[in-house]
Amino acid sequence: MDDGTPPVVKRFWKLPVLAAVYFAAAKWGLTLAFVQANATAVWPPTGIALAALLIGGQRLWPGIFLGAFLANLSTNGTVLTSLAIASGNSLEALLGAALIERWAGGRKALGSFPTLFRFALFGGLIAPVVSATVGVGSLSLAGFSDSALAPDVWLTWWLGDMAGALVVAPPLLLLPPMRWPRPSPGRLAESFVLVVLVVLSVWVLFSGQCGISRDHAPVPFILMPTLLWIAVRYSPFTTSMTVLAVSFLAVGGTQQGFGPFYGPTPNQSLVFLQAFMAIISLTLLALSTAAEERRKVEEELRWSESDLQLKVLVRTEELTRTNLRLEKEAREKEALAQELGASHEKFRLLSEATQEGVVLMDHGLIHGANSTFCRMFGYGLAEVIGRPPTDFVVPEAREAVQENISSHYEGTYPVRGLKKDGTVLDIEVTGRTVRLDGGTARVTAIRDVTERNRQEEEIRKLALLVETSSDFICLTSVDGHMTYLNRAGRDLTGLSRDEDIGQKLHEDFIAPGDVPRLRSEVLATLMEKGSWAGEFELRHFKTGEPLPMHFTAALIRDPASGEPKALAGIGRDTREMKKKDEEIRRTALFMENVQDYVIYFLDPAGKIISWNEGAQRVKGYEAREAIGRDFSIFYTPEDIQAGKPGACLEQAVRRGRVEEEGWRVRKDGTRFWADTILTALRDEKGALKGFAKITRDVTSRKRMEELARSNKELEQFAYVASHDLQEPLRMIASFVQLLAHQYKGKLDAEADEYIGHTVDGVKRMQALIKDLLAYSRLGTTQPFTRVDCGKALEEALRNLDPSLREHHVEVERDPLPEVLGDNNQIVQVFQNLIGNAVKFRSQRSPRIQVGAADRGDEWLFSVQDNGIGLDPQYGEQIFEVFKRLHSRQEYPGTGIGLAICKKVVTRHGGRIWVESKPGEGACFYWTLPKMKGGTS
Repeated sequence: MDDGTPPVVKRFWKLPVLAAVYFAAAKWGLTLAFVQANATAVWPPTGIALAALLIGGQRLWPGIFLGAFLANLSTNGTVLTSLAIASGNSLEALLGAALIERWAGGRKALGSFPTLFRFALFGGLIAPVVSATVGVGSLSLAGFSDSALAPDVWLTWWLGDMAGALVVAPPLLLLPPMRWPRPSPGRLAESFVLVVLVVLSVWVLFSGQCGISRDHAPVPFILMPTLLWIAVRYSPFTTSMTVLAVSFLAVGGTQQGFGPFYGPTPNQSLVFLQAFMAIISLTLLALSTAAEERRKVEEELRWSESDLQLKVLVRTEELTRTNLRLEKEAREKEALAQELGASHEKFRLLSEATQEGVVLMDHGLIHGANSTFCRMFGYGLAEVIGRPPTDFVVPEAREAVQENISSHYEGTYPVRGLKKDGTVLDIEVTGRTVRLDGGTARVTAIRDVTERNRQEEEIRKLALLVETSSDFICLTSVDGHMTYLNRAGRDLTGLSRDEDIGQKLHEDFIAPGDVPRLRSEVLATLMEKGSWAGEFELRHFKTGEPLPMHFTAALIRDPASGEPKALAGIGRDTREMKKKDEEIRRTALFMENVQDYVIYFLDPAGKIISWNEGAQRVKGYEAREAIGRDFSIFYTPEDIQAGKPGACLEQAVRRGRVEEEGWRVRKDGTRFWADTILTALRDEKGALKGFAKITRDVTSRKRMEELARSNKELEQFAYVASHDLQEPLRMIASFVQLLAHQYKGKLDAEADEYIGHTVDGVKRMQALIKDLLAYSRLGTTQPFTRVDCGKALEEALRNLDPSLREHHVEVERDPLPEVLGDNNQIVQVFQNLIGNAVKFRSQRSPRIQVGAADRGDEWLFSVQDNGIGLDPQYGEQIFEVFKRLHSRQEYPGTGIGLAICKKVVTRHGGRIWVESKPGEGACFYWTLPKMKGGTS
């Protein structure tokens, strides 16, 4: 009731109260200031101020300013610094409240899962930056704070404000109305156990009476099981109050030097503790909010389904009573009509007294009608008289109605009536021919059954819904006999469709362990309150298997007397629901922790709504930086200008899925080659819900493909170049040799020497081009086949036979295996290595040993000689193209032979190396993989 007091006066008393509360909380928080007199890691006033502005409006900011000013003035600094700090505190609260009002739902920010995190972002992370920056800046400018300590002071200040917003504000914003429902004994017992567990956990961690708290063991997770239990089972308000209580006790214990957060300095200890409590508060609130939302949805669903069943039962009973009443009225009207006969006066009285429309017809036209008929069809009496009755039915029914009139049909039939305004209604028509004034006339009664038909259709649909529902739906009498059980209930409990359930009691359906609960709790609550909801187990009649269910039961009373008539129950099998919940949890956990793939979801407009670990690793954005932004931020400027992001969304909407590759941009501006899949997500009705995007960084594959293509082009170039050079070189060689043959001795000695050098150079060039052609062909050879290395060695020895005989080379060989490879290339490896051993022989009699050893999954081949050897420092250089350790005058050759060996071995999946010392010979080793399925 309005007492006439101006709003300003009503609001004024709140300002000093808010200032006093803020001042008291600030003074307590400043007793824990260790790094600087005005900066503390424990700052409840931030949460008080934020909650006050969200609840009472931003007009309360003067109370925050006054409390902050007095608290800082009484602590340290001057009037100016106190004014500056108080301004920062007020701006912090105003900014946080404004952002939360605009983007997070204001006071209701903690009531839903998405707005909760916006509340934490705006009120806990962004707004405290203002207070910390203004406060530290003003103290530094006034000389009250060491500039070297400014970063630590700022961090302490910001973290204390953040913890105050996330720990203190939630219980104030979530404070429920003072209506406390009566808890069940089970709920009281559960609450008592949780209180004991919370107190015990805090005592273990922070009391100093336990070795864990004195030794500062890093075990704060002891709190987590109990806190998670509270978050899942209780409301967000209870959860936030528990976190606030734990935080208060933990601050006291940590201040006294106990607990897992106690560190080198008191300030560091409180900083670590407050960071932990802020994260715990946000995590538990999110979990509790999600659980609360789910409980509300399930409760609404249960009551909705229960209401459907109750409506079916109530409407069925109403329809039965209505039909009985109508039948009784029809019998009475028929008897009365027979009694009155053809009297006009009696007919008028009868027709006006009934609730049905009555018309009197003669020669196919209406001669009279009662007021009910006129109201039913929206006409005046004058508009009705003289018209045929078919004018009052829909066109498609007029022929049938006229046939009934002409044939003097005296039964009741349904038809669709047509009102004056064009409205169609359902009617039932009953006609009878009577004697009137020495002649005959037809009296017709019309009953509006539109509402009845609508109710019957609704009941039919509800009955169909009940019978086809996947939930257990039953109806029992008050004494416990089962009177109805739907199809799903029979299937769930193992009863056949035609099995009689009339002899079964509701107790027969309950698992033995829950029968006492049924009597003491369920039935008692139903009789007292009219409804009950909870979980218990049914049993399978054939196997005895317990069936966990969530049930909603209701008591049906007689509308007239209020006496209990029946019990209705709806139950849902919770096994599949729990499986789905676990599957969803595992899927979410998997997606969050996948690091090799970028996985995130978009809303229908292309805004990012989720972000996994792989996305942060590949693209460089943290979740808070990416969520809410358009996914086009990952495209190159050229693609954005071309409209490619929007085109991808449109294609995904049309096709359902789009796959593409292209350059993408990381946060730091670097680019990577991405393989992406964009999938449109739709609900069960086909409406677009958003998109799922999976991206994989395939830059290395892209570079390998480009490198392979480049190598292929180089090989082709080398092949073509070396092949095309042979023809002109062959012509030069022919003419030079002809010149040497015809003019040798005919010119001077110097000319003969020049001609000789030219011939030698041409021969070396021919050998070089030949070897280069062989090297370039290695990448274009035939697919691998089974190769007998022993026969390959024999072929190589036959090719080298003239040289081996000339230099009396002794070759020893071990049995060689079969491998998968290119026979010609393996022959070439043996031939090049043995040829080198002959070329670089020493003064000793040449001896070469060829062997092979089993190395598990590969063969180790070797060619060992007793030649001149080489310095180990050149062991890698000799396998490079054109790399030589000797001059051509000492040892002829092109320097490509060992490079060919290396390329062949590498192509076959092996590796090659040499072990040697100068003057002691050399041993060349190379490996080849074994064939799958064994080798001979």
